[in-house]
Amino acid sequence: MAVNIIIKNKRVLKRKIDVSKLIFDNMRYGIMDEKYRLIENEVGEYTVVFNKDDICRGYEICIKNNTVELIMGLPTSDNDILFFYDYIHKICNKLKAKYFYRDGIKATFDDIDKYITNDINTSNETLIEIKNKMDNKEEESFYLFGALNPISFDKKNLKKIKNCHDLGVYTNKLQSMDIYYASPQVYKKSDNTVFGIYVITEDVNSVFPLKPSVFMNEEQKVDYWYISFIVNNKIVGSINYQDFIKNISTKNKYDAEYFIIKLNKDKINELIREYKIEI
Repeated sequence: MAVNIIIKNKRVLKRKIDVSKLIFDNMRYGIMDEKYRLIENEVGEYTVVFNKDDICRGYEICIKNNTVELIMGLPTSDNDILFFYDYIHKICNKLKAKYFYRDGIKATFDDIDKYITNDINTSNETLIEIKNKMDNKEEESFYLFGALNPISFDKKNLKKIKNCHDLGVYTNKLQSMDIYYASPQVYKKSDNTVFGIYVITEDVNSVFPLKPSVFMNEEQKVDYWYISFIVNNKIVGSINYQDFIKNISTKNKYDAEYFIIKLNKDKINELIREYKIEI
């Protein structure tokens, strides 16, 4: 579910619009990689923009034919929604536009309060629907695409979220951490077996999954999972992912499916001595 906004450039000279000119002081931006992790300070066909002080899902901005398109996914936080419509107002002022189109319907600034209420209500209702599906065992978990990385929810951590404001507090807390969100690279051997590799660097707070998988492609068959270790900027060895999970602590949860860990050189060397394999 998403809200789509179109803003047409009404400036007399109609100079070409540049995304960088629509990034204001209180914002961050970037593009998503294939694993839905933000590559910051890069611009693409669709650029993710968001409030740097309150990180939830953010929005996508696209400029085509001198027209600005904004997309906000729902559910999201109340603060994300407020920031979204304030951002629309700022863009309209910059482009001398007195109106915009929301989901194909012409709208003015006088309509904004109504839309804010509608989007907050929709977000709250959607969260209730998701909870009901989990209670009825129709779904075990769901992913929210955050501005920086995906966030997984299950019945347990969703209990803490009563409304979209709570959602914003939770997603901002996670995405404000100084961490590396790990994602695997997948390769195929000459015998057609497929293996995936995660990488962890010494003394770096990192987020890893309890169960390795190819994100958003659960059906892809991966025969073997490994993790490689980097010490002093060099790969010093690899072990099976199962051996990794069995011999480290996974108690520091990030979300429903991921945990946070930091390994020093001594622990890495210990794991390599015991479980090193050649890939």
